[in-house]
Amino acid sequence: MIKKISVMVVFASMALANNWFNMNPAVHPNARQDGHLVYDSESDRVVLFGGRTTSGASYETWSYDLNNNIWEQMSDAPMAMSFHALVYDSAYDRVIAFYGGVTMVYNFNTDTWEDMNPSPAPAANWGAMMAYDSERDSVVLYGGDGGPYETWEYDLNTDAWMQITTANLPGASDNVGLTYDSESKSVVLFGGQYLATYFDETWVYPDSEVGIEEYAKVKMRKLTIYPNPFVKSCKIPENRSRVEIFDVSGRLINRISGEIWNGEDMNGNMVKSGVYFLKIKGNGRIKVIKL
Repeated sequence: MIKKISVMVVFASMALANNWFNMNPAVHPNARQDGHLVYDSESDRVVLFGGRTTSGASYETWSYDLNNNIWEQMSDAPMAMSFHALVYDSAYDRVIAFYGGVTMVYNFNTDTWEDMNPSPAPAANWGAMMAYDSERDSVVLYGGDGGPYETWEYDLNTDAWMQITTANLPGASDNVGLTYDSESKSVVLFGGQYLATYFDETWVYPDSEVGIEEYAKVKMRKLTIYPNPFVKSCKIPENRSRVEIFDVSGRLINRISGEIWNGEDMNGNMVKSGVYFLKIKGNGRIKVIKL
């Protein structure tokens, strides 16, 4: 009990000033560069994976409990990584690591890593950056040595990477700053480099709700939704990996993993009569169908 009180007092003093505080935990990871951190919100732990030590790329996984100022070494990953990309998927409560075509997923609750081995996958090595789009439950990857200027999205639910063709491209090919703005529902990119040139550009990659009509221009082998129009439910063919439903304003109504949409929104309420769009991902492509 005394230990917990002392920690609370430290945090109270920390809140009084804008400052950095050296926590000096008794046990901690060894020195390294490029050790990436993500926050696992379900477990309330900071997860560190990989990085480059004096011995080379690291297999190590560590978790940090800020409330008690304790680092704990977890299970090693199946592959060592440095200069990699790392994100936390809050929908599935998993940490996702990527480097050189390898996609690995970490479950803190079971302390296990899994090599997902999706195909196809980005070829990018060092310098690729990822951001987790919580609105669409999708990981967005940009650039990297070996895959410069490429944009990919990863769906953990189906273990599938999909390359996205965009009309415009940032000047930088790798080592960009990349994050997701949940308020504006957009991935934001800043800076980066191409060879010896450094960039100060700001780019935005909006969610699919923004300009959803653009997806209708992407071709996919013929799909038929039936009945269309429908009264109570409609059936979606099996040749898809993910289906999202939007209203005419581009607002996300629901995501479904089965073959049937019963006309309900994400809260289980029946939607109003009107026009809706189904965005269907499958076979590495996207199609939008009007209902």
